[in-house]
Amino acid sequence: MLISEEAYTYLRGEHFSNGWSLTIPRQQRIVSRNERLVELAQNKAVLHIGCADHTGLIQSKIKKGKYLHELLQHTSSKLVGIDINPESIEVMQKLGFSNIYHPSMAPEANYDLLIAADVIEHVPNVNLFLTDLKRYTFDRLVITTPNAYRRINRKQYKAELINTDHRYWFSPFTLAKVVTEAKYQIEAIEFTDYPSKFRLYRNLLLKKYPLLQDGLLIIATKQA
Repeated sequence: MLISEEAYTYLRGEHFSNGWSLTIPRQQRIVSRNERLVELAQNKAVLHIGCADHTGLIQSKIKKGKYLHELLQHTSSKLVGIDINPESIEVMQKLGFSNIYHPSMAPEANYDLLIAADVIEHVPNVNLFLTDLKRYTFDRLVITTPNAYRRINRKQYKAELINTDHRYWFSPFTLAKVVTEAKYQIEAIEFTDYPSKFRLYRNLLLKKYPLLQDGLLIIATKQA
């Protein structure tokens, strides 16, 4: 999904509307977050921000083949991980992962891709976080986050299902807004979900109405 010039006038704050409609076009395929990130990282030098995940989930995700940093390790030409949690870094290192650093210890290098997967919803100050990423040298920024309009959220009437470390829900527009305000140029907004081989109607529904899909993915570059 590309951003129109009309949308950019709202993202940049040049125009205001209390009821503007962002049209979400049909999506040609359904792809999981991890699969899409692995595609983007193919043969690329990657800096993975928030690489550790929650400490207690690392080993279980490895056993299921769903640990993102491990998947990126198999596909990228170079991979460096950054995380603020010393305990998680220690767990990763004991499991054999190398080139994992606290932000204060990160080596200087040039990267094709900076990936911040499901991190932005955890940080106290989004603009500061996005701006601070510019300390690293990279060509493209890729951010993923849960989609505020995903199906499961629409079914919650009496209770809220939430990761208790989350601070925000993002929609396509609000995610694009904070990225634009941090002085990035958006290349594309995508949706991610889990394709099913046995649920044809579900797949067709999610392609026709991507706003129901589980996750958001945004690709951007630093503004000149």
